[in-house]
Amino acid sequence: MINLDIIGTMYDLDTTDPENPVSTPIAGYHVNTDQPIIGAEEYRVTPATPSRVFAGVDTLFYSFPDEDAFKVVFPELYPPELEVLPDEIQA
Repeated sequence: MINLDIIGTMYDLDTTDPENPVSTPIAGYHVNTDQPIIGAEEYRVTPATPSRVFAGVDTLFYSFPDEDAFKVVFPELYPPELEVLPDEIQA
């Protein structure tokens, strides 16, 4: 079983001016794993300074263009939304 650390949006924090730090989103939808994600090889990245890793095992890093691209690889994590019927039909 693969362990997923779904981070989502990551931010670069610029503290050049400690009184006014600036947080800038880093492009991509970020996910870390302890095993390769089959079918997502094109999204694998190697960060120079990883910010989150798994303890005691190698960590693999992925940056998808957005959450929808990640959902294509792991649709089972996103069950379809149930249609809510009007009250008169539910009775």
